[in-house]
Amino acid sequence: MEHALLSAAFIALGGMTKGVVGLGMPLVAVPLLAYIMPVREAIALMAIPMLVTNVYQMVETGHMMHALRRFWPLLLTLAAGIPVGTYLLSSLKGAVLSLVLGVVVVLCALAILLQRDRAIVTAQQERWMSPAVGFGSGLLGGISGLWGPTIGAYLVALGLPKQSFISAVGTSFGLGSISLLASLVTIGAFGRHELLHSTLGLAPAFAGLLAGQYLRKWISQDGFRKAVLFTLMATGTNLIYRSV
Repeated sequence: MEHALLSAAFIALGGMTKGVVGLGMPLVAVPLLAYIMPVREAIALMAIPMLVTNVYQMVETGHMMHALRRFWPLLLTLAAGIPVGTYLLSSLKGAVLSLVLGVVVVLCALAILLQRDRAIVTAQQERWMSPAVGFGSGLLGGISGLWGPTIGAYLVALGLPKQSFISAVGTSFGLGSISLLASLVTIGAFGRHELLHSTLGLAPAFAGLLAGQYLRKWISQDGFRKAVLFTLMATGTNLIYRSV
């Protein structure tokens, strides 16, 4: 019962983060869930909340086709990289997974911290960087359930306008979630038991999401972002410490 309440609280906190800043649900929830369950179970538990909230975001933007036309190399390689990472997820030991998760969380937090609202990737560079970033993000996503921060950092580096950024993020997250869920089912990490528990996670995920959207009106996004970054750094560092 205690684990169920903690799981719901962690998922809600992830949903709240997504509601305030537009992304970061698995980045917050998965490492916190890893305190009370194996990393594989944490990723499986988040599969349905990630899928439903990301598809909701993908459709809500109304610019999905534009994102598909421009970023199809990124999306295609992202979808290809996730099954490779998921295969590694099924073969790595728990301590190694905790170490990988901790390192990814810390690096993603640093990447978000260093982001600047200006374009640093040219159109010519985008042609070869999109497939590379997509596959690398998919590989990390399959292992840790986290591909959003690297995708988000790359899209920020492109200097996209706000609406284009939201559309590209929503589309990549939605398609990535579908690929992750299919990969988890293929390796036997997502069956009826996981489906039940993951579906139950929809309630706290959307409760947190709606709360975050409400809080966005009253609190500074920059202040909340810094608090999330501090939490991620502390959580990632502790996961690394526990694994070694």
